[in-house]
Amino acid sequence: MAATIDTRGYKYTPRNPRQSEVMQAWSTTRLFFLTGEGGTGKTDVAVGMAMADLFAKDASRPVRQIYLSRPTVACDEEYGFLEGSIEEKYAPWMNAFSSVMKRTGHTLQTLSKVMIPKPLGFARGDTIENAIWIVDEAQNCTAKQLRMIGSRLGRNAKIILAGDDDQVDLPGRGPCPLFRFAKVMEPDPEVSWIRFLPEDQCRDPFVTRFLKLTRDL
Repeated sequence: MAATIDTRGYKYTPRNPRQSEVMQAWSTTRLFFLTGEGGTGKTDVAVGMAMADLFAKDASRPVRQIYLSRPTVACDEEYGFLEGSIEEKYAPWMNAFSSVMKRTGHTLQTLSKVMIPKPLGFARGDTIENAIWIVDEAQNCTAKQLRMIGSRLGRNAKIILAGDDDQVDLPGRGPCPLFRFAKVMEPDPEVSWIRFLPEDQCRDPFVTRFLKLTRDL
């Protein structure tokens, strides 16, 4: 596996071979598709590598911000109207990122000026420059959203789309747009599609057994 990255005191160590593949492809890839079942470390490596670039403070390739997004699609539940500001409404969808941040020794709160929640509904018209945009649960992005996301890529920027085909919550489910986009874009030299495997599971061993036994239910 790839070695630990240590940039100005921030360390990231891969936990499985697929995370190492992401690390090895990092310098030459501008658009990542990270697919595979939950718990295999897709979001973990996306956040870890983005933070490594942020802390490196490379003057030739400065990363000044990390944007964090998730489609606001719930798992078989409807929440109705949520009160509060846009930030407050979007906060529940940031919980997964907060969990991943625990392994970095930082929090979204302490890095709030550089790690910025980005609701997809307000991203149109932006150009992402000197930044990394992580879109988690991207299997719940529509084709229209994925086209919008990909067309935001600007100078010295990366976009990471992470998703699991077994957790599609889009209404009237058909073929998952994320995987159709990955297949079409994979031949591009600046695109990497890393397919995480069940044996990459980073959670408790029970999770691996549970997912295997219930996969076809």
